Amino acid sequence: MAHRIISGDESFKIANRLFASMFSLALESARISVQAHDERVMIDRFATDFEAGVYWAGCNVDVDSAFPSIEERKLWARVLIDTARAVFEREVGVHDDHSWQTLMIYLLRSTASLFIDSVRRQERGWFPETRDLRDRR
Repeated sequence: MAHRIISGDESFKIANRLFASMFSLALESARISVQAHDERVMIDRFATDFEAGVYWAGCNVDVDSAFPSIEERKLWARVLIDTARAVFEREVGVHDDHSWQTLMIYLLRSTASLFIDSVRRQERGWFPETRDLRDRR
């Protein structure tokens, strides 16, 4: 079984274990990088649902339905990209074995792209204020 992450006409499948690992890392990263109280509330809501099994093995996750507000989709787009960076920098995850990093970075960035596409259907040209962008300034 696998999860299908959906945004509009775009989607991709991800193995259950990878889905769980990806969002566990994203939650770890999100808790470190939270920027405002509203973000903490959104992160805590997802964490509660995630830990309660709302995203059970094999379920489809429609980005627009599971993350109903545009602000929430913006937050998770940024968090997923920043988590990919944190994996690359070895700030999150277990790094005794490096074989998982490339795949995880790909999955995080691909999932973030679905969130970005969802936001862009309402705000053309939008891109998250990621750690990479902030470091370039």
